Amino acid sequence: GILLSFNQPGSMRLMHNEERMKEAHYTLSKSKLYQGLFGGPELNIIGPEEVKRLHPLVNTEGLVGALYAEGDGHIDPSSVTQTFASKAKALGGKIYEHTEAVGLKCLPDGSWEVTVRPAGGEPHVV
Repeated sequence: GILLSFNQPGSMRLMHNEERMKEAHYTLSKSKLYQGLFGGPELNIIGPEEVKRLHPLVNTEGLVGALYAEGDGHIDPSSVTQTFASKAKALGGKIYEHTEAVGLKCLPDGSWEVTVRPAGGEPHVV
């Protein structure tokens, strides 16, 4: 198995005026479409009282509402990077550190041609 650091603390976007609440309602409507197609955490619009109940340290003065996703989360980028590198090496890939990718080209066979520029060097294809 692959060990990735995945945390699901939820997320909350605070809205301090009616214009931002309009944006929240728009985001909520889009999320319902995407959730139906792809799944993911359910979004809800909650009031200042619910914000305070969920996160007592939040200052709700002037707060109109919030967009809340209980199951939202994130993956530690370092663990993902290390996993990708490990899998690439296992499949014969090479890792170039301190190197900028300056071009990508999909070849007819489905493989990729990558042009890189090493630190202080000239671009070349790898």
